[in-house]
Amino acid sequence: MLFLLALAHAVRAPRDPLTGPALDETCTDIHNCRLLFDILWGCLTTIFACTWVSVHPNVPPPPPSRPPRDAPFWRQLIWRIKSAVGSLLRRLKLMLAAVIAPELMVRLAGDQLTIARAFAKKYDVSLTHGFFICMGGFVDAHGHPLVTSEQLKTPGCIEAIQKISESAIEDKSKGDALSKGVAFCQTLWFVVQCIARTSQHLPLTEIEVATLAFAVVNVFIWVLWWAKPLDVQDPIVIHIPANPDVTGGLATISRGSLRKTLRAILVGVPYSALLFDPRNAEAVPSFWYGSEDDDEELGSFKSLPIAGQFLLGAVFGSIHCAAWKAQFPSVYELYLWRYSSAVIAGLPVGLFALAMAGSLVSSLCRDRWPNIEEILESITFRMFVGFGVVYVLARLVLLAVAFSTLRSLPAAVFADVDWTVYIPHL
Repeated sequence: MLFLLALAHAVRAPRDPLTGPALDETCTDIHNCRLLFDILWGCLTTIFACTWVSVHPNVPPPPPSRPPRDAPFWRQLIWRIKSAVGSLLRRLKLMLAAVIAPELMVRLAGDQLTIARAFAKKYDVSLTHGFFICMGGFVDAHGHPLVTSEQLKTPGCIEAIQKISESAIEDKSKGDALSKGVAFCQTLWFVVQCIARTSQHLPLTEIEVATLAFAVVNVFIWVLWWAKPLDVQDPIVIHIPANPDVTGGLATISRGSLRKTLRAILVGVPYSALLFDPRNAEAVPSFWYGSEDDDEELGSFKSLPIAGQFLLGAVFGSIHCAAWKAQFPSVYELYLWRYSSAVIAGLPVGLFALAMAGSLVSSLCRDRWPNIEEILESITFRMFVGFGVVYVLARLVLLAVAFSTLRSLPAAVFADVDWTVYIPHL
């Protein structure tokens, strides 16, 4: 909170938000100034570095069949392009989701971590094994992912997974210390610059404030997925006999379509991810984290990712509120930023309170009114849809305003940090 207050003071330009630049705020020495390109480059590289390293896709489906060696060159070329583009598109889809709604990616990462820990504890394997299960890293002889407890109950399945060492799984991971180190240094350097500008009372641009909020939330995604293998292309085949007694392969919600849709909104994943049948699939969906049966076994622990999502959503909006009194080119952009920041800061708290109130009322009145759960779900669904539309619009407005303000920035924004004040000298 103290950091947010200091940041708000630094972002605020030393004049009224709608007046022109003061005479003493010109930047005359090019060696002590920064250019608009420097501002944009720092923000965009930080966003790219954060998302590229923090996003950990699930195991993709197998690539298309390779054409014969005597096939024409163009068929060979198309096969190579499809093989390379398929995995890249899955990663870019997660990166886009992380840019538009990073708090939802935190929820997904938190859910996967919770399920992975439950698998690790239940089956006496490492956390890496747990992640590898829920990301579709183990498949049967037919190539279908083994991701639910019902599938893992097949005789010999757990024993075969336990025989696979953690190092064998980590060898399939494409994560390396160099890429993570570069991304960490870039993010750290950006945050240090923001803190330094805060201490020297130099204002930040709105796009820098948005990037800072994004970087803070993305750190949590990185931490939650720390033990998850990165960019695994080929699963590990588990040779086990078919189990006809397994009937719980359909890893969807077995209740009404309303609850399916409501859970899709709460989880922040596409509806198709909830209609996933691992018995017939070649890979898990991009936003998959576990079946409902496995989710219900967690008890109260499944509430932690939900609470974390709403909490980080409020933090994400609060950082944007630090630019409450910053200078804007027009009064319309000023109030658009303020209203949108207030919406994305306050709406997650309101939605969390609404969800908790609905659960409390449902538990207290379930015996007296058997249909109370369906009624509350119907009301909550409509409210979540309405609030969700407002939240998305506010998020898009913040992105648009962050870029629109670049056309008319205050002169003090271009003043660079004086790093010599931090160097000890006599």
